[in-house]
Amino acid sequence: NIGIGIKATDKLKITADVWYAALAESDRAGNKKLGTEVDLLLTYKLMKNLDLDLVGAYLFAGSATYGGANSKNPYELGTRLSFSF
Repeated sequence: NIGIGIKATDKLKITADVWYAALAESDRAGNKKLGTEVDLLLTYKLMKNLDLDLVGAYLFAGSATYGGANSKNPYELGTRLSFSF
């Protein structure tokens, strides 16, 4: 994986990562590549101990992930509140 994090403002941090995954051995069909995933995380400090995270991830699925030429690449969008005490 490779990634970068940037503190855009006192309250906003932006993090981006790229991941690549492959099987150690080929599957029954001879495939190894699981795919490449791109992640983006925005963290906004709402209060001293409260952060809001916005997460986005997209997988460019490889041949060993699932079958079919017409299969769509999966993605994820989400939010999270993190409270520390």
